[in-house]
Order: sequence, then C-alpha cells, then structure tokens
Amino acid sequence: MVIRVMPPERKSDRWGEGHWGARRGERKHEGVDYDTPAGAVVLSNVSGIITKLGWPYSQRNRQHLRYIQVTTDEGHHHRYFYVKPIVQQHGRVRAGDAIGIVQTLQDIWPGITDHVHYEIIVDGDKVNPNNYLFNWG
Repeated sequence: MVIRVMPPERKSDRWGEGHWGARRGERKHEGVDYDTPAGAVVLSNVSGIITKLGWPYSQRNRQHLRYIQVTTDEGHHHRYFYVKPIVQQHGRVRAGDAIGIVQTLQDIWPGITDHVHYEIIVDGDKVNPNNYLFNWG
C-alpha cells in the first residue's frame, strides 16, 4: 500500500491523541500523528537531503523504531517517526519519493493506532504541520 494523500489524524485511543498540542503528561505533543497502517510506504512531502536516520528512543525494547529527517534547501527539517528507512543518509529526495515503510507500534503499546508521527522544525522551532504543509505526495 502506498499513501498518496495526507491520512487522517490519529484519534483518541488508550494511549492518547495524535493532534498538535495534545497532552503528553507535563508536555504537549509537538507533531501530528497521521493514522497510517503498518507496512504502508511513506512518501516525502518535500524535496531535500536525508540528514538523519535516527532512533527516537533509547530503551532496549524500542530500539527497532526509526525516524527519517529530510532537510529542505531552506533548512527546514521534516521528521517522519516510526518509519523504517528505505533511503540512505545524505541522499537527495524529491517530494513524492518513497522514503520508508510504516512500522507497527503494537508490540510496545498494544491497542495504539499505528501511525506516522510527523514534525516540522523551522528556525529551531517545531511548527504545526497542518498549518504549514498540506501535500503528502
């Protein structure tokens, strides 16, 4: 399955909500979780360079989870969490290129809706992707 349009935001499940600013204990959610089934192909929203292929968590039982950061020519960072990379660091991608495969979160958080956590960093600040970008391929 290939996701070619922006999927809906993750609604409330036993682990919380996926909208921008949702409560996460003492902090607020600084991205948007888009309801996306495990195994779906993720397309880059922007053209740029793959500047990071990272791990969002250090805990041993979560080290298989990955994220991809695409940095635009303007220096904006677009991060896709819970996505297994199919690209190489320092490679160039165009908007619409496949960059990874959605990973399941069920083994860590049973009952959570599988999703892609998407965040954008502009001038060092995280911005609401829904206000910044509307095209997902």
